[in-house]
Amino acid sequence: MDRNRLPQRLPLGQLLDAVVAAAFCVVGLVEVLGQPLAEDVVEGPVALNVVTVLLGTLPLAVRRRAPLGVSLVLYGVLAGRALVADPLELYATYLALLVATYTVASYAPLRDALLSAAVSVLALAVAVVQGSGTDAAPDPVASLVLFGTVWLVGRVVGVRNERAAALLHARDEHAAEAVAAERARIAREMHDVVSHSLAAIVMQSSGARNVLDRDPDRVRDSLGAIERSARQGLEEMRRLLGLLGEEDDGSLQPQPGLARLDDLVADVRATGPDVTLQVHGELSDLPPAVDVSAYRVLQEALTNVMKHARAAHVRVDVRRLGDCLELEVVDDGTAEPDELGALAGSGRGLVGMRERVRVLGGSVETGSREPGPGFRVAARIPV
Repeated sequence: MDRNRLPQRLPLGQLLDAVVAAAFCVVGLVEVLGQPLAEDVVEGPVALNVVTVLLGTLPLAVRRRAPLGVSLVLYGVLAGRALVADPLELYATYLALLVATYTVASYAPLRDALLSAAVSVLALAVAVVQGSGTDAAPDPVASLVLFGTVWLVGRVVGVRNERAAALLHARDEHAAEAVAAERARIAREMHDVVSHSLAAIVMQSSGARNVLDRDPDRVRDSLGAIERSARQGLEEMRRLLGLLGEEDDGSLQPQPGLARLDDLVADVRATGPDVTLQVHGELSDLPPAVDVSAYRVLQEALTNVMKHARAAHVRVDVRRLGDCLELEVVDDGTAEPDELGALAGSGRGLVGMRERVRVLGGSVETGSREPGPGFRVAARIPV
């Protein structure tokens, strides 16, 4: 069976509207076809009265979907019936008008609500002038106060609902922005982890292959370094996947910081370059965000050295100067111009590095080393 042809359940609000409309209609039909309620006036042709009750109550079934249209139809029926025949003054139709008035004030835009209010004044004026003059006829002052109060209450509720909807929309937008920012952060983390680990593995395996027959001990050391790089990469990958809900225990592992700087330098040194590390100042009390970002900046800079620079010597300086943390990585590599362009920021790595530091209020400088060959990465991060 085609699912599109199956009967669909009405939402609770629409079902309630249909029940209310049917109840008003039944009460009105009982009055025009049988015995009117106390003080109600039923005059004129029966067929016209039946049509009046049907048109004056049943449209409420769609009041939430077409509030302006429903109110205009009901007020039009009130005025039209008063103009063409003897009075028909029923509580059921007037209650239906009150419901329509509240609905258009609370669900419709202000322009539609004001248009409905103007039509209501005109329709009620016609009903008052053409009324029977009995207690069931609309009283001008009472009608103005009653319908005006209902309209104002509906408008207040509508404004409150609009504000609540706006707050929910803003909350959803903020949540979406937060999700996008977190995905971007995880993407940068993924890039840093995978790029550094694979670069170290490639350099070590390449060196091991070159000395495979001549220096078995060096090959053994290279294989150990490859294993360590792979393990570290897998550990950090599990942690990042834990942030995405793919691993149960990965998110419990702390992010790396400058306390692991010696291990990072040792990994790069094992691939060939002579790395000199200088640390000035106390780093143990850095804010976690600064600590992690500083480590990632140095990791990305050293990864680029391994991938592109073909450097013999690399200098890494970390300086804590008051309320500022300064990082500098300088190599003497001989990268080609296109590779230097990539290092200068056309790739994800340097873009991610700048974004990390910018969020913390810092800055990053990259460019050719002056004087002489090589490349320099410098960052300043407020503490």
